[in-house]
Amino acid sequence: MIFSKKDAARIQLEKAIELFLNYHDLLNSLTLAGAAEEILGVLTKRETGSQPMSESLLEKLKEWNPDIPSEQLKKEINCVRNALKHANDKAETHVFVSEETVAVMIMRACLNFLTLERKYTDSMRRFSDWYEKEYGHLEPE
Repeated sequence: MIFSKKDAARIQLEKAIELFLNYHDLLNSLTLAGAAEEILGVLTKRETGSQPMSESLLEKLKEWNPDIPSEQLKKEINCVRNALKHANDKAETHVFVSEETVAVMIMRACLNFLTLERKYTDSMRRFSDWYEKEYGHLEPE
């Protein structure tokens, strides 16, 4: 089978949402959402010239934490996703995955999709509604 990158990311994101909302499967939800968020972020920047959510989030964090270097903040916003992808640090033998971390990653991917496509799929709308009830409003600027 051949998939466009955008379709692959959408499929990954929709499966992440299903696993998160229906099964509370944090590990697989984060892995799938993280992959989708990364692809959609690159496509968003390439196709629209808009800033992906990871960069918008990084700018906000930099405003709130001006003394922390940007590279450290970037590492922080992606640390759990990256910990699940890599095993480079011998001291890192376990990974803590919280519901909020997964929810934010899914929302980041959804917002990148929204910027790219100008609409949500039904499952993304369902997740966005859930997210807003649980954590408040998160929209691109």
